[in-house]
Amino acid sequence: RRSKLLGRRSSLRSEMDTRTAGTGADADEARVLLEQALRYNEAEAASARRVLDALVQDGAASSDSMGNVVAAARYSLADTESILAEISAAYKRLDAGTYGTCEVCGHGIGVERLRLRPYVRTCVGCAGGAMRP
Repeated sequence: RRSKLLGRRSSLRSEMDTRTAGTGADADEARVLLEQALRYNEAEAASARRVLDALVQDGAASSDSMGNVVAAARYSLADTESILAEISAAYKRLDAGTYGTCEVCGHGIGVERLRLRPYVRTCVGCAGGAMRP
């Protein structure tokens, strides 16, 4: 029964990968999605910077009781800056003609995945493999 389920999952993954951005996706749609992600994450980064600056100005950055809040603000800023770097890299892939192609296996990245996170570098299968122990 397990092999049957795995076979269906593999079949579904293959079906999803045939509808990919790397094989004829609309570059204009990709640019719109990337621009939306860029604007959103720039606003998030600005907000995280304001929070962190306020915590530092209030002296909370050196307070033991506020340590978790400061750490969360720093994490949020670092995470958002990482996403901004990925968006920049996605624009470069779009310009180079490699946008929508998985950097691990070379297959197309599913359109649904790119619509959700237009800056991703890998297909679902390779992303899942990277997260497994």
